[in-house]
Amino acid sequence: MTRKLLLAAFLLTLVLTFMAAHHQLTNAAANMAPPPQHAPSLEQYAARLAPATAPGDRVWQAVAGGGGKDIYLYDVSMASPDEGWAVGVTGPSSYGVIMHYTNTTWSCIDAPGVPTSTYWLDAVEMISPTEGWSVGGWACGWGLCDQGLLMHYTAAGGWQNETLPPEPSGGRWGLFRGIDIKGSTGWIVGPQGTGTSHYFWQFDGTDWHSVAAPSVNAADVSVVDANEAWAVATGLGQEAWLAHYWGGTWSVVTATVNVPAGGRASLLGIHMLTATEGWAVGNIQLGTSGYYSCLLLYPGFRTLSA
Repeated sequence: MTRKLLLAAFLLTLVLTFMAAHHQLTNAAANMAPPPQHAPSLEQYAARLAPATAPGDRVWQAVAGGGGKDIYLYDVSMASPDEGWAVGVTGPSSYGVIMHYTNTTWSCIDAPGVPTSTYWLDAVEMISPTEGWSVGGWACGWGLCDQGLLMHYTAAGGWQNETLPPEPSGGRWGLFRGIDIKGSTGWIVGPQGTGTSHYFWQFDGTDWHSVAAPSVNAADVSVVDANEAWAVATGLGQEAWLAHYWGGTWSVVTATVNVPAGGRASLLGIHMLTATEGWAVGNIQLGTSGYYSCLLLYPGFRTLSA
């Protein structure tokens, strides 16, 4: 009888021990963080950020601008969600166009103080609802003396032409193609002028000053901060180049562009998201015809698709 009691007590102890262990594991599992999941796809992530509206509400739509026939708009900058500016040129007369967005409507405006000769505007950058800058070029003899044009906007005076200082080497300033301003730091870039040196223009928060730059035909610029900026350009051999501003100096950086034999790459636009990530875009030309899109990613500015 004693052996039977001992065996029963042993079995009862095992059952109680198992039940206690199961209870602890159950409670622990309930308090544990869920196992890690795979990162969502780009489409899933975008869907999470997208507002809960019909898909048609999230697509780009054409908006009547009121600019009239033969209006070519090259750049836009919004000072606020309710106010912005777009710039470009008319064709074939090639006079600059400035359009103002306010009260939900776009309309063309006159720009007093611009050169009376033919001019065009390539880029615009608003730094506040009451101030901004626009760049382009003007010709005093149907292309015989093209040079850069810089315009300044203030709420009090509207758009006014800025008088540029003489070019240091005695030539003419090159055309201005791209502009970007972040805070009190900004840059203007463009092709080389007729002087012996090449210059970009740097913004100090109040005014612009010419700065020596590489001999490249720059098309666009993106400011990272006061110490760093990137510009896209073509060199003398018409290949894709990048110009990098760092440590107070501009230098040329070769882009890794996978160009087919006989092809040529041109970079036309750039936007840096941070100091370590950005995008550059352009095209690849094969022979005398045939253009293909070119998309580059930084770091390395390597080709993603072409």
